[in-house]
Amino acid sequence: MPSRVRIAFVFAIIAFCAIVGWQMQLNTAPPLRDETHYWPNAQYLTSGGLPSLEKLRTYSELCTPLSLMLFGWADRFTGGGLPAARYFSLSAVCATLVLFVLLARGPDRRVLPAALCLLAFPYFLGVGIHIYPDSFAILFTLIGLALFQRDLPWFGAIFFALAISCRQYMVAFPVGLALWQIAELIRLKPANERMRAIITSPKVIAGLSGALVLLAWIVFWGGFGPPGEVRRQAVSTAQNSILFYPQYALYGLSCLGLYFALPHWVLFDRRLNLRFVFSLRGVLLMTAITVCFWFFPPQDNFHYEIDNMGYFDRMIRGAVGAHSPVRLIILAAFAWIAAMAFCRRSLASTLVLVHLLMLAKAHIAWDKYELPMLMCLWFLVADQARRPDAVNAGVVAARS
Repeated sequence: MPSRVRIAFVFAIIAFCAIVGWQMQLNTAPPLRDETHYWPNAQYLTSGGLPSLEKLRTYSELCTPLSLMLFGWADRFTGGGLPAARYFSLSAVCATLVLFVLLARGPDRRVLPAALCLLAFPYFLGVGIHIYPDSFAILFTLIGLALFQRDLPWFGAIFFALAISCRQYMVAFPVGLALWQIAELIRLKPANERMRAIITSPKVIAGLSGALVLLAWIVFWGGFGPPGEVRRQAVSTAQNSILFYPQYALYGLSCLGLYFALPHWVLFDRRLNLRFVFSLRGVLLMTAITVCFWFFPPQDNFHYEIDNMGYFDRMIRGAVGAHSPVRLIILAAFAWIAAMAFCRRSLASTLVLVHLLMLAKAHIAWDKYELPMLMCLWFLVADQARRPDAVNAGVVAARS
């Protein structure tokens, strides 16, 4: 049973989201930012109720279509137009935070700060006050992760399939869970039992089913998105299946240092272990980060009209300049902080590794792409029933 503090916090979340929706004038504002193309596609997909196979192949977005369909159905069922879709998106974000607080099994002193850190991420409410596909993607991902952590992997797989059908990149989380389970079985089982344990593990099979969902979409389209839109936007990483941008993964790692590793250390650790910082592992990680930033500097987005990579990048560019070496030093420092936080084996580290590999396949780098990863990391922190003994640079080594 949730504590009174959590129940009060939930009501405060709902009230806050309602105030945000009112202040942003969701009823009257014209289509803003990406809504200018998301909304017509939502209407196109649902103009006849359920979309036809032809519509699913020809709508003009790169993301998988489920969120757009949900926004379109919100209009059809209520007659509320774009405002109804916006409120539906805001409700999904609000539900994500409410479920985060109610489902987490840790003590209030960890659950509530973790929830506030997620709320403070600048893109969290941003994807709710507009019709962005991320709002439902993070909701389904949270439910899927919570079900996996409660040994209900097949139900979790259903929600991960829904999440992947909102945003392709959500595949990182079920696959990461499956890889972590494989690693744990290899560690715990005798050599002669490992293969049988892996191929019969519900968590492994259910997690890898996420990859099959994405594969089904790729087969359906003949690529990573609707073919006409992939050609129109000339997405290099979609047109070339072996092309990766390590620069985008490095920027994502820097964002994890800023938005997770550093605030987690401030809130839950606050110890400065100089022996760990200057250990062989710390020096090797710094060397590896330096080499990676030297060969793959995250300077600008490739083949995209917006050079900067999000709020974090804008702040640094404003302070030291767009192409100053100091900018790369700052990014490398935060990447090293994150690398130190995730350098030991844990479920969190496995999810981060797979997530970064997905980012290297993205068509741009953007802070917003860290939202589902941050939601999962903060939930793993909040979901621990007790503070574990193994804390690596302030990051909980969550085990499934």
